[in-house]
Amino acid sequence: MATIGLTPYASSCLKNIEDTFGFKDGRDAALFAFAYAVRNNLEIQQEQVVPGVKTKWGTSTFQDIDYKKIIEICYPQYQMSSEDEALKLFESLIHVGILAISQKMMNIDNNNIHLSDLTSD
Repeated sequence: MATIGLTPYASSCLKNIEDTFGFKDGRDAALFAFAYAVRNNLEIQQEQVVPGVKTKWGTSTFQDIDYKKIIEICYPQYQMSSEDEALKLFESLIHVGILAISQKMMNIDNNNIHLSDLTSD
């Protein structure tokens, strides 16, 4: 696995997140979704493969992020014996973060939404 992909639905949600909150690009919005998933301790199954993904980024797009170390610290139950396994988990956490943010956005007036609305309990 040398790429990170999104499903068409998640890609559409990511674009909405990017536009609504003024992220510079999809990469920044995806990193926010990853952080949101980690911060909210969103669960995934290690064996989970996100079906229907289409390549969105090459792994070099995220080479400045030590996502493997973040996952090891925050999700010690996941065993990552290869870079591919770390990428699969990273991709899955981006997906669950995007979907959770999108769900929360549906419950808030998009004309009056702020990032702080996503981080408050």
